[in-house]
Amino acid sequence: MNPAPQRRMDALKLLSREQLALRRHFRDYQRVVLRCGGLEQKAVIAARICDACCLHLQLKEELVHPAARSVLHGDPMLNDVSIQHARCLALIAQLDELEPRDSDFDATITVLEAHLLPLFDEEQRTLFPRPCHSLLDLESPGQKLVARRRQLQADVTQRAVQAAGA
Repeated sequence: MNPAPQRRMDALKLLSREQLALRRHFRDYQRVVLRCGGLEQKAVIAARICDACCLHLQLKEELVHPAARSVLHGDPMLNDVSIQHARCLALIAQLDELEPRDSDFDATITVLEAHLLPLFDEEQRTLFPRPCHSLLDLESPGQKLVARRRQLQADVTQRAVQAAGA
């Protein structure tokens, strides 16, 4: 049997799909809040948001931004994006210390969403198109992105299994 041909992995398309998934998670969270859903539902969706967000931001910082910096030569937008990433990670760290029943929990999710979604919009509008029109090889970072995501997800799964056994 011949192995299945590998699909091309464009890094920016993969990141765009992740951003859409994160938008859906935020909408799901808001639906639960509006329906006065249970604390367990909120916790599950919030964990999904935090995990997906951390993974997304880490992948961009490790793989995409270095490649973009090599092409965009000191563009200040990349620094601004990194600062926004740090703010989002700080909010996720806050959420990690809160419980869904805490008064600040919903507000912290809302602030995280308010930081992330405009950042995603700005990236889609101004940052992502620029490397596409340059000589940047998007397929290689895309393949690295997929491999690194698998590694990070395996690490998260392993920690969850260890925590459950403790």
